[in-house]
Amino acid sequence: FPGATRADEARMLAENGYGVLLLESRGQGGSEGDIVRWAGDRDLLAGAAFLAGQPGVDPARIGAIGYSVGGEILLETAAKSDAFAAVVSDGAGERVGEQDTEGAGRIVAGPLQTVLTAAVTVFSNHGPPPPIVERIGLIAPRPVFLISAEHGIGNENGRQPRYYAAAGEPKELWEVPGARHTDG
Repeated sequence: FPGATRADEARMLAENGYGVLLLESRGQGGSEGDIVRWAGDRDLLAGAAFLAGQPGVDPARIGAIGYSVGGEILLETAAKSDAFAAVVSDGAGERVGEQDTEGAGRIVAGPLQTVLTAAVTVFSNHGPPPPIVERIGLIAPRPVFLISAEHGIGNENGRQPRYYAAAGEPKELWEVPGARHTDG
């Protein structure tokens, strides 16, 4: 719902009988530690394992929602693990290490992307994961719901149709008119 915070969304889910675990990425928000841009799967899998061990939680019915970079990490994690029965990714876009630019834009963006990818790799001690478009099909037969904002960032509008095409069934793509990045 427009203008809602993540806490509002979590509260709405809880009020409707769903268990909710809000997870902040390592080193961000109230979470301690160093930011580990490409290794967030460990945190997501730890959250799923924690939920699976809670009374009244059916481990086969744990779903996840990720926003922006969190949506990208969620799609990668779900491609590697069956910890999540369903995934929702709102605003997954172009990741460091990937580029969509063509023509003259590639001449400028190519070297910048190379330096940025090398810097993130060196300082995080983790290399970039494979492109989402190459991995998203591994999530099937679990459902994938992709959300893209009309005024998104990181080329999410260009990426989402490709992610959708590469995903297995069941899948859904929701393009939200008038919305900004992760407001879907």
